[in-house]
Amino acid sequence: MALARFFPRVANGAAAVLAGFDAEDFARTLMAQRVELAFDRNAAGTTEGRASLDLCVRLLARLYPVIQITGLGAGLTRRRAKLVDLARRINPAIQIDIDRAPTARIVVGETAAPGEHVVYGGSDGWICRLCTTGPVGCGTSENPLGAGAAACLANANVFRAIFRDQLPAAEPDKEVAWSLWDHTVGKAATSQPGQVRPDLGRLALVGAGAIGNGTLWALARYGGLKGVLDVIDPEPVDVSNLQRYVLALDADETAAKVDLASREAAGSDLVVEPHGIAFDQYLAQQGHTALACAAVALDTAQERIRVQGALPGRILNSWTQGGDLGVSRHHFGDGPCLACLYMSREPRASDDERVAEAIGLPEPEHRMQIRHLLTTGAPVGEEFIRLVAERLNVAADRLLPFSGEALRTFYADAICGGLIIGRKGDPQKQVPLAFQSTLAGVMLAAEIVADAAGRPWADVRNKTVVDVLRPLGSWLNLPVARVAPDAPARCLCHDADFLAAHGAKHGKGCDGRSLDMETQI
Repeated sequence: MALARFFPRVANGAAAVLAGFDAEDFARTLMAQRVELAFDRNAAGTTEGRASLDLCVRLLARLYPVIQITGLGAGLTRRRAKLVDLARRINPAIQIDIDRAPTARIVVGETAAPGEHVVYGGSDGWICRLCTTGPVGCGTSENPLGAGAAACLANANVFRAIFRDQLPAAEPDKEVAWSLWDHTVGKAATSQPGQVRPDLGRLALVGAGAIGNGTLWALARYGGLKGVLDVIDPEPVDVSNLQRYVLALDADETAAKVDLASREAAGSDLVVEPHGIAFDQYLAQQGHTALACAAVALDTAQERIRVQGALPGRILNSWTQGGDLGVSRHHFGDGPCLACLYMSREPRASDDERVAEAIGLPEPEHRMQIRHLLTTGAPVGEEFIRLVAERLNVAADRLLPFSGEALRTFYADAICGGLIIGRKGDPQKQVPLAFQSTLAGVMLAAEIVADAAGRPWADVRNKTVVDVLRPLGSWLNLPVARVAPDAPARCLCHDADFLAAHGAKHGKGCDGRSLDMETQI
C-alpha cells in the first residue's frame, strides 16, 4: 500500500480547502481510510449505472491509497474485475482491500448496504440522484450526464465525511435530485426532454485539461451523439496532471492531451479532431473562419478573453475557482459576454511580481534578477535554489534537482506542480480536487448537448454555480450583469468594431434563436 506518485498534487488541492492543513496529517488520514464502492445488478446492467461506477473508480483511485470494490449479489465478478483493473491502471500502487470494514461507502444501484457514512448514488437520464438513507437506483437511458454528476457528488460527500472537522459546512447531502438539463433542484427537477440526440455540428472544445477531461468523458458516453468536436490543447500530460485528469492512466504520462480525447471517443458516433496546438494557431490553421460555438475549459482569465476576442457565435464556459465551480453561457452583444466575467476591476500584478511572491523573493532587490530570468530563459543556479528553499522553509534537497532549469520550469513544476506544500496552512498554489474539476466538465458536456438540442437560454439565465464542499443549494442559476459601457475597464462587447465583426461573421442572432439575455437581468 502506498500513496500515488502524484500525491503532492493531491495534497496541493486539499490544502486549498481544508482548514489547518498539514501534508503529513493529510497523508496519514488517507492511508487510514477504506472507502468502498458497492454495486448491484441494477448498476452493472444499465448504461447509467456503468457510467457512475466507471467515474467513481476514476475519482476514488486518484485520492485514496486503499479502496474496496464490492459486488452486492451474484454474477458481478466480471464487472468488478474491470473496475479493479481500471483502478490499478490509474494508480499501480493502490491496494484493493476486501478484508477490512470500510470507513465510508458509495453504493450504486437498488440495494441497501449497512455502515457509517454511506451515500447512495444514482440517476435518471438528466437527473442526478443522491441520498444518505436508502438506494436511489439507476435509469436505463444512454445519457451519462446525471450519472456522472452523481459520481462526483458522491465522492464529494465521502470527502466531506472524512475531513468534516476541517471543512466549514461538511454536512452530507441528505437527498438530491438535480437536473443537468436546466439545473432545477428537488421536486422541481426537470426530467424532460429525455434522451435527445442532437447533432452538434462542428464545435470547438478549447482546453483538454481537467475540466476538458470531464467533458470528454461525458460526451464520449452519450448514446447517439453526432457531430465533429475540435479538441484544442498544445500540452502533454505530466505527472502533476494525473491527480485530476479522469481520462489519464498512469501510463499516459507524456501523451498529448488531445490524444486522450481521441482514444476516449473511439467507437462513439462523435468525431474528435485533435489539435495539439494553441488556440491562436488553431484559428490561423482554420483560416479564421467563423466558429459557431466554442466550449471553453481553460485555466486563466486571459485565455478566456482571447477566445471571446475570436468572436464565436456562442460560448459555453466552465470553471473551478475557490470553493465553487460552474458553467456560464454567452452570446456576444446580448447580455454579458465571456470577457465581461473576467475583466479585471483592479490592477493586476505583473508576471515577475507573481513569481517573486510565490518563490518567497518579493523584495525590490530581487525583482530585476527574476525579470531577467523570466525574459531570457536563463537557468537558475544552486545558490538561487538554496535561497528560495530558505525563504519557503523547505528542505533544499527537494528543490536542487531544478538547478540548471529555467525559472519558468522551476515555477511551473515546483510551485504550480505542487512540490512545495510543506508549510502548515500555507499552500503555494490552489489546485481543484478531481471531483470538483470533473463535475465542472460534466456540467459543460450537459451545456453542449442541451444547447445543441435547442434548450432556451432564458430557462437557465447566464450562470450556474455549485459548491461541492457543502450540501447542494436550492437555486443554482444566477443572472450576471454585463460590464457597463462607461466602466474603467471597457469590455470589448461595447466596441463597435467588435460588434460589427461579430455581425459579419454570424449575422444577427447567429442561428435564428432569441438570445436577448439583457431582459433576464
